[in-house]
Amino acid sequence: MECEPWGMAALSSGVAATLEVIDVSCCFGLISLDALRSCSKLRCLRMPGVSVADLSPLAACNRSQRATLEELWLADNHEVESLVPLKACIKLLKLDVRDSPEDLRSQVADLQTACTQLAAPSSVELKGLVHELRPDMPPRVQAAGALGHMATYAPRKTTIPAAGAIPPLVQLLLAPDSSDEVLAAAAGALRNLAANHAQNKIVIARAGAIPPQVHLLGPDFSEDMQQVAAGALGSLAHGNANNKSAIAAAGAIPLVILVGFDPPYES
Repeated sequence: MECEPWGMAALSSGVAATLEVIDVSCCFGLISLDALRSCSKLRCLRMPGVSVADLSPLAACNRSQRATLEELWLADNHEVESLVPLKACIKLLKLDVRDSPEDLRSQVADLQTACTQLAAPSSVELKGLVHELRPDMPPRVQAAGALGHMATYAPRKTTIPAAGAIPPLVQLLLAPDSSDEVLAAAAGALRNLAANHAQNKIVIARAGAIPPQVHLLGPDFSEDMQQVAAGALGSLAHGNANNKSAIAAAGAIPLVILVGFDPPYES
């Protein structure tokens, strides 16, 4: 269920008691969670970028054996001062506090003593970025760019795909409403994930990334876009005969020659 701020306040106790997922990602301004006190089945609450000052209503609906909350997306929140109420949420698995004040993020380790299954912040950060790749999420260009930067580091080439990033990155290439900025960020992230990683080359190709990247080589796109797409295809092709054949079959070779791209070197 997606709620506007006034919709949160209007939730009846009967309706609230049946909700398992609430997404208020697109809300603006300070909102109250008081209506959630009767959400006895709530498993996931997504409110990145939403100003929420008091988390105590979440504790009220997660007391003792009634604890159900598993995911809380609280990124970019500058109103909450304490995570202590979340200690009642003993089934909490994921807590996203990216871009929130340091004193709030520093409380996560203490919270893990009560919520023993709570994932490490680095894992949640990746999951949060993957969540923001959804076509309906305004931060998707920043999320794709952040993942692309992370993918330049060898260990992240494994953890990023494990967080489920490759399919939504490919979907951004296929989405008809993706802006040039989104297309370039998604193609760049896939390029970095494929570079020097044999398994990622296979997974990215199987996810359907080759045709839309070949499309980006066309004359309707800027030279900068063509260079990004050619680099992504070059990373997929390097050391992988099947990908080379698929790229050629998709008609990329004449376009790459036209673009004048020099394939990347991989160590």
